[in-house]
Amino acid sequence: MDTEKKLLQSTSSERVKEIKKYGRDKTYEKINSLLPKDLREGFIFTNHALAIVDDMLDNYNENILKGIEKVFCRSFRGEEVVVKDPKIKEVKKLAQILRKLKEEKFNNANKIYVEILRYWKIDRKDKARKLKILSTKKLDSLNKGIGGSIGKQFLYFLTPNVNSKSISKLASLYGRAIKHADNLSDIEKDLSRGYINISKENIKKHRLLIKINSDKSVSLKGDLKEYKRLELKKIEQMFEQAHVEMMKVVKRNPNEKEMFSLFEEVSLSWLKQARS
Repeated sequence: MDTEKKLLQSTSSERVKEIKKYGRDKTYEKINSLLPKDLREGFIFTNHALAIVDDMLDNYNENILKGIEKVFCRSFRGEEVVVKDPKIKEVKKLAQILRKLKEEKFNNANKIYVEILRYWKIDRKDKARKLKILSTKKLDSLNKGIGGSIGKQFLYFLTPNVNSKSISKLASLYGRAIKHADNLSDIEKDLSRGYINISKENIKKHRLLIKINSDKSVSLKGDLKEYKRLELKKIEQMFEQAHVEMMKVVKRNPNEKEMFSLFEEVSLSWLKQARS
């Protein structure tokens, strides 16, 4: 069994279903076929091992995340770590791959390691907002942070010859759009888990009523149709802005055009999901 299929077996069935339904699996195959073997393995583990961790942390537990971080950091430093949980073993493997890439002078290996730790730091803030209603500014900042971090991790593998400033800007633009699209497509599911992905301003504007239930889920009363229509329009504009910036970067880095196109293809799958 190849590495990606093995990792997908440890991923939630719902996530795997989405990957296939919106064509991400086909794009990942194209990306994998173009990456050198060592980078391909790193990309696959970064993409899927972190998704496995996300699934584990759906019911957030700070001690579990601290333990995962400890395994990740120690393994990256080259320390021997005994791990029993098969899912956390994938995190250990990811750290070992990044360490090996760093030793082989892949300059972005350390950047990816740092970015993964930054992602978990932002994710803590995201988990801490459960049952809270945030302002547009705070919610957008979280979306940009989470989506931008994942975008950076992708682009550090896909376009290693592009300067970090360009990668950061593109990752931020596409990442923000992706996370907003993801929130829109999962709005009802997230409410059932206690996460309110509608800003305080939009709740007021669209006259929505929010109720916190005893089981820590959230109920919403009101018509979401107009909110969803306007939010989708805003997300489409975000993707358009990201595309304009991407074309500027491609012009400066013509040899990376194919990989940037594949990155955009993955990104747009979330727009397709939000539209469905």
